[in-house]
Amino acid sequence: MWRLNININKSNQSKEELKIFRRFAKHYPYKIRIDSIKKRKPPEPDILCELINCMKIAFELVQCLDEKIVKTIEDAITLKKQTDLLIQKLPKKDKNKFLDEYSNAIITLNFDNKCSLIKRKSVIPDLLKYLLEAPKTLNGEVVSPINSKVLENINIKKCSVNGPIIMVPPSGTSFADPSLKLIKNKFLRSYKTPYEIELIAYYSLQPEIPINHFLDDFIIYVKKNIEKSQFKRVWLYSYTKDTILYNS
Repeated sequence: MWRLNININKSNQSKEELKIFRRFAKHYPYKIRIDSIKKRKPPEPDILCELINCMKIAFELVQCLDEKIVKTIEDAITLKKQTDLLIQKLPKKDKNKFLDEYSNAIITLNFDNKCSLIKRKSVIPDLLKYLLEAPKTLNGEVVSPINSKVLENINIKKCSVNGPIIMVPPSGTSFADPSLKLIKNKFLRSYKTPYEIELIAYYSLQPEIPINHFLDDFIIYVKKNIEKSQFKRVWLYSYTKDTILYNS
């Protein structure tokens, strides 16, 4: 079961995994009774369900997600929250002015992700000061608005929204395909269930890398080690494209 600390509580995570599994179930070669799909807790596999022939089967899920992507998402959420918090903590006069002048604005902040999170957070007060002092006509992209390399640019879009809306997109980063590493970790685990177990490695937040870049090693490992694991079958599933990439 994949865990990512970006303000996803256990309840929401369970709902997400159930949503992904229900979509995957359409591709399963034997019809799964959708109303039988239940979320389970460790040490059981993630999902227990029943086929139309009344046979029960368990599934373990793991999301293919590079740690670099996790970090950029977490940082973006932290920076947005910090900006929103500091707007609310402005002196009353400044806060009211800010909320009034940007009441119809989407403000996108693009930081240099090579800088530490602490450095990026540290320039937010200067940014708010700049925005408070800027002319009301300010609109569009502004490069290096506070003469700092930490904040590369901001983009202000005034439109029919209930603003101000602060957006901090995750910084672009290169990433590797983590599927083989995750599969290896799952093969080493021990699960408690009287039913057969199948493993679903899926892509959701991270796009899959083109198959020829990694799938050969993935298949070789699965074929060589699956009999030593608790899994009867392994699936590689793209949730974003709703496509089975591989099954053993």
